[in-house]
This record gives sequence, C-alpha cells and structure tokens, in this order.
Amino acid sequence: MTTCSRCGHENKPDVAVCERCGTVLTEEALPPPRLLAQIQGLIPPEPAILPGRLRGGSPHPLEVLATLQPDTIPAAAPLPPKEETVAGEESAGSITPTRTSQASALLVSVGAILILSAVLGRLLPPLSQQGIPRRPAVDAAYRLIDTLPQGAAVLIAWDYEPTTQGEMQLLAQPILQHLRLKQARLAHVSLRPTGPAVAASAGTMAAALDISALAQPPAVQLGFVPGDAAAVRALALSPAQTTTLDPQSVRTLGLEEEDSLQPFALLIQFSAETAATQEWVEQVASRQTTPFIVAASGAVAPVLRPYEQTGQIDALLSSYADALAYEERLGRPGPASRQENAQSMVHLFFILIVLIALFRSLLVPDA
Repeated sequence: MTTCSRCGHENKPDVAVCERCGTVLTEEALPPPRLLAQIQGLIPPEPAILPGRLRGGSPHPLEVLATLQPDTIPAAAPLPPKEETVAGEESAGSITPTRTSQASALLVSVGAILILSAVLGRLLPPLSQQGIPRRPAVDAAYRLIDTLPQGAAVLIAWDYEPTTQGEMQLLAQPILQHLRLKQARLAHVSLRPTGPAVAASAGTMAAALDISALAQPPAVQLGFVPGDAAAVRALALSPAQTTTLDPQSVRTLGLEEEDSLQPFALLIQFSAETAATQEWVEQVASRQTTPFIVAASGAVAPVLRPYEQTGQIDALLSSYADALAYEERLGRPGPASRQENAQSMVHLFFILIVLIALFRSLLVPDA
C-alpha cells in the first residue's frame, strides 16, 4: 500500500497517482525543485498544477496516458521528404521570375522602345503635315516675316538660359529658317550673359537644317548688353554706340552712329523670362512702330497675353504646338516635326504592348 503524502489516502502499490487527489506518488516522476523557488519573501512560490479528477469519478486524461504503454501510442505520420534542388536548376513548368527580374525586363523594354522611337522619328518623313490647327498668332508672325523685303535688317534678342534651350529651339528653328529664305541681315543681342552662346547654337543648327543654296549675309553679333531696362533704352536710342559696333558691322546693318532701331524692319525676341520681355515692350515696342514678334516659353506666354491683346506685341508664339504649326506653314519639316514622329511612334508601341498583353490574357488559361 502507498500512502499519499497530501491527503493520507492509502493507494494500491502499483498506482503512480493518488486515486483521491491525483498527487504523483513516485519521487522519480516529480520535477526537480528550482533553486530559491520556495524561499518566502524572496521569490514567490511556483504554483503546483495538478491534474485532479473530472466530475463523476472519471479518470483524468493524464492518468490514462500514464497507464498506456509506449507501444500502444500511435506514432505520428512521417513528413514527406523535402525536395532538394541544385542551384541554378529549376524544374520545367515552375519558373517564377522574381520582382527584380521583372522590373529589369520592364526597364529594358521601355528603354528600347524610346530609343527605337527616337531613331525612327529622325529617319521617317513627317507623319502628318496637313490640317494642323494654327493659332492666329502663327499666321501673323509668318506674314510679318514673309512680307519683309529681301535682305532686310532684323534685330533678334536672345533672352533665355541654356536650361530652357530644348523648348526654345523648337520655336527658334522655323523662324530662323524663314529669315534665311528672305536672306535677312541678322543682328543678335542679349540681356543675359549666356545669350551669345545660345544664339550661336541656334544659328549653327539653322545652317545645318537649311537645304537652300541661297548665300546668307554675315550675322552681326551685338553681344551681351548689361543693364536690363537701361540697356534696352540705350539700344533703342543708339544701338551702334551702346554696343560699340565696328565700322564693318555698322555698314552691314545699314546703320549710322546716331541711328535708333528704326532701320530695322523687324524685332524678334526669344524669351523665357517675363521681366526681359516687359522691358522690351515698355522701352522699345511701345515707343516706335517697328513690328515686334515674341517667341516665349510656355511658362512666360500666359503673362504676356495682355501685351498681345493691346497690340504692343504683334505676334506671340509659344509651346510646341506653335512651333509645329509654323513648320507646317513654312513647308519645311524641322525639330518639331521629328519630335512629333517620335511621340507618335512611342504611342504606337505602347498601344501594341497593351494589345499583346490583352490577347495573351485571353488566350492563355489561368494556372
């Protein structure tokens, strides 16, 4: 007989758990006590979790497990063996590209489309040169240049920085081409230090695009004139004295030392700054009758619309649409026409990609 140390009940010798209170009777089954676990005031004692008995006198599941033999406990089903794959080898039908490879493929495809579109835009003829909507300002600027006498003197102000050269060159090229057809005697001036450089770049591009065999008179470089409004006022009074032109340049333009801007048949300004155009309008255009054309960037043009509406600016051009319309009016494709081809090719390629993806999603069944 085994007496329970907890409740004093006498149990059978082969019983490991007390039949009354469920206390474990064998010392081998008891867990080893932890150090300092029962010292009062230092660490609270660990609660003893006893299996106990269920209501109705049924044995506790722990008692049932204690009486079972190891042989009678069913073994867990073994896990399936893990397939090992050799690095760099994948089974057929299980190729799943990672996000990195997908992003790389997308970037390569987009880059190839843009490069191919740019190349085709330069090689192909203009896709559409008929029916381009034109604003009245385009026709007005075209008439002012087209009615110039052959070899007329034209003053061009280059008032934009190289950072806006890409946008401004689209407007400058068709105008310069038109002036070359009229064999105009050009005089370049600028209120910005970088003006002579952008003027030289635009002139070089216009000469490269010119397919006519007309001999062009040499252009006169008035250079950079500092002083903003005061410089424009001095130019209006005497361009020869303000810029210290050499006698040969003065004779080329047909000017005298005391002449104002009246000998010039036309004034043209390429501007990406509102203040520069306002100075030309206030100091020059509003004080004389010489026609004044302004080709402005898209950010500046809305501010200058009132000057066009009041007649102080005879023609105000801006944006890519005006450049393309002027090339169509002139009948000579230029940078704007080539850019139109490139944009059309990009749109066409992306439409093809969307259609291919759509047909593929319809034809390939889902996995």
